[in-house]
Amino acid sequence: MTDRSLRFSWPAGHRAALAVIIHVPGMGLDSEASRTPGLTGVDYAATGLSRLLDTLADLDIAATVAFTTEAAESSPQLLKRALDLGHEVAASACAAMVTVPELLQTLSSVAGGPIHGLIEQLPGVPSSEIDEPFGDYSGNAWRITGVGGDLPVSATDPEATIIPISPYLIDMTWLSPSSPLPPSSLLETWSLSLAAHRTEGSFMPIVLHPHIAGRPEFAGTISRFLDEVIAAGDVWVARLDHIARAWYELSPSNKES
Repeated sequence: MTDRSLRFSWPAGHRAALAVIIHVPGMGLDSEASRTPGLTGVDYAATGLSRLLDTLADLDIAATVAFTTEAAESSPQLLKRALDLGHEVAASACAAMVTVPELLQTLSSVAGGPIHGLIEQLPGVPSSEIDEPFGDYSGNAWRITGVGGDLPVSATDPEATIIPISPYLIDMTWLSPSSPLPPSSLLETWSLSLAAHRTEGSFMPIVLHPHIAGRPEFAGTISRFLDEVIAAGDVWVARLDHIARAWYELSPSNKES
């Protein structure tokens, strides 16, 4: 595990880092995801993803967009649009019925290039049992395994950076269709979290779902939060492959190995 006493120096002198992760579990009313408990309203995902991509383009923010096999195959044009806008395309094995190699092959064929990131588990989202190794030796590889924490963690055999996840930094926690809270609750909590991460010099990954955060009634709240991040002026907002690369090259634990 990472020694928290070793303060990480983010690139360009930034005090903290933040990543926007858009998790796309499925699209369409007849999709497998639409019949999965916990993913109510996922048929809105295509519309919501388009809106989130527009929002990020307006803010000049590059994100990581993770697709399941079903989402990539049903809307390849949105995957390619994400790439064209400078976002990282990653794979999601959540609620997947395929093996990791099959998932990566499908995503790679649609994206036209290698996939360096894999989401295995997210709080509140049905997950598959993944027991296959994932990673490479590019320095860009990362995994989300459900592990928490305030900084990434290096893993080996094969090499991949473990990205920590907080259940409080996922839109579904606050805006779940089954028990939604006021959007102001999300905004207040994330604003307080941002201040804390800036003080500690740590890493804040936020997870958005197009069928939730991409709706008109919520997208404005996400935009307001990201405006706050930009206005802070000392937070590095980066794709997860860039976070992984920085951790691979600059973290104290890696320098000592």
